[in-house]
Amino acid sequence: MADLLSITTWRNAFSKHGSKLGWGLAIIFGLPLVVQFGLNQYGGALDERGAAEAAQNAPIARVNGEPITRKQFLQLTQRMQTQPGVSFAQMQGGALDQLISFTILKQEARKRRVRPGDAEVDRQITELRERTLGKKGTDADWERYLMQAFGASPREFREMVAEQMVGQALLNAFKAEEKVTEEDARKQSAEVKLAYVLVPVINPNSSMATPPRGPKPLPDAEAKKQAEALLAQARGGADIAALAKKHSADFSAEKGGDLGWQPEFTRFAFSLQGKEFAEAVRNTPTGQFTSVVRVKGFQPGYAFAKVVSRRNNLPKDFDAKKVIEQLKEERAQERLANLLREGKKQARIEILDLEKKAFHAFFRAQQMQQEQMMAQFGQGVEDAPTKEDVEKQQAEADALLEEALKKNPKDATLALMVAETLKRKRFDPKTSPQEREKINERLITLYETALESTENQEMRFELADMYRQKKQNDRAEKHYALIARLLAASPPYDVSTAQQANQAHRRLVAAFNSINKPEEAAKQQKLVAETEKKIAEYRAAEEKKRRELEQQQKATALTPPGGVTVAPGGTASVDQTVRTPAAKTSTASDRKPGAQSGSTP
Repeated sequence: MADLLSITTWRNAFSKHGSKLGWGLAIIFGLPLVVQFGLNQYGGALDERGAAEAAQNAPIARVNGEPITRKQFLQLTQRMQTQPGVSFAQMQGGALDQLISFTILKQEARKRRVRPGDAEVDRQITELRERTLGKKGTDADWERYLMQAFGASPREFREMVAEQMVGQALLNAFKAEEKVTEEDARKQSAEVKLAYVLVPVINPNSSMATPPRGPKPLPDAEAKKQAEALLAQARGGADIAALAKKHSADFSAEKGGDLGWQPEFTRFAFSLQGKEFAEAVRNTPTGQFTSVVRVKGFQPGYAFAKVVSRRNNLPKDFDAKKVIEQLKEERAQERLANLLREGKKQARIEILDLEKKAFHAFFRAQQMQQEQMMAQFGQGVEDAPTKEDVEKQQAEADALLEEALKKNPKDATLALMVAETLKRKRFDPKTSPQEREKINERLITLYETALESTENQEMRFELADMYRQKKQNDRAEKHYALIARLLAASPPYDVSTAQQANQAHRRLVAAFNSINKPEEAAKQQKLVAETEKKIAEYRAAEEKKRRELEQQQKATALTPPGGVTVAPGGTASVDQTVRTPAAKTSTASDRKPGAQSGSTP
């Protein structure tokens, strides 16, 4: 099984499947799903009468002066059901980010005079109508449904659908403009073999520990100087494999710098090293050395390579037309992603709702952290955020969450988000014992606030433990007892839930003992034994079902054509509904003594 923590595993995945895996990750971290049409963004009746209508049409954000209304936000989020907390904040922030992206795409489509085709819009509406009402639904039924679900007339709804499709329309326009030749398609199968040497540079942006093996990272200027010296030795006749084993920090060093066969012209060729290195390889004749190039990725540094060999590993089923279409799609997607990325950088984005501004800032901090991580693997955008960028964005999110909580102190999600910030500070080695004590006091208040409107067993355990540490055993007991009652109200029903209940009961045993409640601890100990028994029973039932299923599968596998079934015990029976013209049906009087029922005479 592949080691997912191994850089070699990631390198091989990106090298062999870059056009699929790499772009998929770029879509996840770089391009929101607004380019895809989704009618599930809408649904549910909206109260648009009087003051409620005015409130829904009020802007919560503006992009280059164009409003994003509360109604648009509700249409996108009202089916996204989730409990208060981090997931809710992620959903809210991500939804607003998607609406911002969508607005930028709409503005770009208007500039380019790009609209989805009328036929495609009609097709999408027809599909929704038939899914919703069936083919027998009348125009009156459709109008009534649209008004109830979207508060829109058929004409207004058609405009909504057309707007939702502008991303795909832009993508199609870009694709039509791409010029891809058969030679380009054939190059996708070209491969190159290198002997690679990497002199590492100290990477202040990496959150990963420096690998224990190999040379230690150097300051930038020293690393470049050493790489130039090693290249001079290689060009002078020194064995590059020996140089790699002694001086290279790459994971290929122990193999003499041999990277194996690598794609040379795909979009993600040498993505771990960067575009400059990929260009250097392409411009270097076979048997020659590249120049020294600054590389990025998991371990940045200065690198050079010898181009050992080249080949074109064209597949037997190569289809030039198919590959050309794939290349057009990839290039159009990259162009659209870049357009959106640049559009966000240049746009005037004003978020007017404080809570949503805080959630969006939090979402962006997480997104930037993912982009930074991907950059360490040579993926994502060229100008990926640095560690300092991420920390700055996180600090902004923390400040906005605090501000929003002051405005709405009973909001469970805001309380939990601020609690997460405080927990990070509590575990910071720089935090003093006095500061930790203040943080714990605040956490208690925040958890109490959150638990008024949501239930979370782990949070309640943590809250009770903090009360116990403060010697407030009566308050700790209150929360431990509530956990016990909630467990009793939701008995386990399978192995997984029984294991979870067993773990909770074990924690309660220790908890009640710690506050000198031996009788309660004894009750929980009894429940530990009961849940262990249930775990065994559920496992036995699952094993029984598994064996029965295996026997059924064996019986099915032993049924040959003609209807004769051989049971596991060896008894044969004839399916009397399947006969050949010459078949003779046996009766009881036809059977010889000792013959089994159903055997052929």
